[in-house]
Order: sequence, then C-alpha cells, then structure tokens
Amino acid sequence: MALHFYKRGPKVYRMLQKIFVLPSPFTLNKMVSKANIKSGLNENIFQQLKKQASRMKPSHKLCTLVFDEMALTPHLDYSRRNDKITGLASMIKKNIRKLNEVGFKVLATVCDQGTSNVSAINYLIKETKQEYAKAGKEAKDGVFEVDNEEVVPLFDVPHLIKGIRNNLLYKDLSYTIDGIKKQQSGTTLQSTMFTDQGLLPSECKDTADILLFFDELFDSMNGSCSNSSKRSGKPLLLPVKPRSEHHEIWKKSKVVLKSMKE
Repeated sequence: MALHFYKRGPKVYRMLQKIFVLPSPFTLNKMVSKANIKSGLNENIFQQLKKQASRMKPSHKLCTLVFDEMALTPHLDYSRRNDKITGLASMIKKNIRKLNEVGFKVLATVCDQGTSNVSAINYLIKETKQEYAKAGKEAKDGVFEVDNEEVVPLFDVPHLIKGIRNNLLYKDLSYTIDGIKKQQSGTTLQSTMFTDQGLLPSECKDTADILLFFDELFDSMNGSCSNSSKRSGKPLLLPVKPRSEHHEIWKKSKVVLKSMKE
C-alpha cells in the first residue's frame, strides 16, 4: 500500500508521512530492487492472443505493432543483477516474432519521433541492409525484416503533423496545389482568418490554403467509427472504405507533399 501511494506522487507521499507511519522512499526503492522482476514478454498475454487468432479470419490477423514511451533505450544496456543485455531494437524484434508465432502477421510498426524510437528504427533498417549486402542483394529503402518478413516502420500522424506545424511557425514553405504554385510565410501563419474579406495581404491566402490541406490530411488519417459522431462537415473522419473519399485525398496529397520546398 505504501508503494502504491509513493508511485502516485512523491509530494503526496511526503505529506502522508506526516500523518501516518510509512517507510521512507529509500526503503521502498530498496524493496523493489530485490523483487525478481524481469524484462521481456508476458507469455500469458501471448497465449490469450493465440486463442483469439485461432478464431479470426486471415485478413483480420494483419496488424501493426504500436509502442510508445518505453523505458528501454535504443543502445544496449547491461543489467548487472540479471547478467543480461537489453535494448529497444531487440525488444521490437522479439515482439514482432512472437506475434507472428501466435498467428498474427505484423505489417508495420507505429511510434512517435522520440530520439530512442528513431534510433531503434534506424538500427533495424541498417541491420537489414547489412544482411542483404552480405548476400550480395539490395534491400528496400525504409523497411526492415524480421525472420525474412518485411515490416514497414511508420511514425504516428499526430506527431508528424505537429512537427510540420512547428516548422511552419518559423519557416517559409513553397508548394503546388492543383498546378498552382503557392508560398506560405511563417509570419502570416497566425493571421489568416479575414483574408477573404480583404483585411490582410493576399499572401495570407496561400497560408490559409496549406492549413486547410493539412487539416483534411489529418482528418483522413484520424478516421474511425468512434469519430462518426464528429463527422458534421468532415466526412474524412469516417472509417476508410473501398470507395470513400480518403483514397482521392491521399492521391492528391502525395503530389502536394512531394512539391513542398523550404
């Protein structure tokens, strides 16, 4: 119980120590260090996943491995107590391998652009290229393999859009939409609301257009059944279907994104 309170917040715990007789944080940390807690995969979870996979259609077994805020680092760490070497890249491979073993097929990984995540993904891509080079073959760019199965690493859309937003605040951007070249200026990013009324310079219109473009692109990547209630005026928030608007938006967006230059 004391450990539970301490994990909820050190400040709260110190306050409770004035009211109740509780062990010191040093004692709690020493107790936890003696616990036989090992890093790795939980076999019970994978056994349950295996049971679920046995009842699923092949197309429903296609999946992505999503990870976020993992405590492991992309380099190798040596655990003196357990005499083991661990690392984020190796844990990614272990999870993918295990998911494939229990019946799923991992097509891609999804994570944010944290330093540890980027380093781990780059390491896996480099490792795959080295294996291909040894065999005298050329590997695909931007992918890695686990047991000869190709995996595509992806960065989650909200963080990608956020990174673009941060850059647009301070940098200019030239781009082409529908064959028309446009120029976005960081100095006009926050001044686009009244452009059509002629209250701002015309160059603000290009900034407004790029904001609308990214708004639609974000919605197309953020659609789901749970977002259906938010669909008022935004059909792209609905789930992707074979004939939905998403495909046309993505086709157009690829051309616009390739045209972008700082």
